[in-house]
Amino acid sequence: MALPTSEVKFDTNLIGCIPILTGQDNYDVWRLRIQTTLSAYSVWEFVDGTLTYAAQADAADRLK
Repeated sequence: MALPTSEVKFDTNLIGCIPILTGQDNYDVWRLRIQTTLSAYSVWEFVDGTLTYAAQADAADRLK
């Protein structure tokens, strides 16, 4: 089950700091900014697969 996007509110100013991925030439910078941004919103674990929405213990944990 995917994380409901309506529960995650991203700051557009922060998102604007992520460069558009153009290929290998800017991948390292792009990856670092994506990972940092998603970690700040506590969703990186969903992306890297260490945590799944369905695996969370209860509804209170899912709201985090």
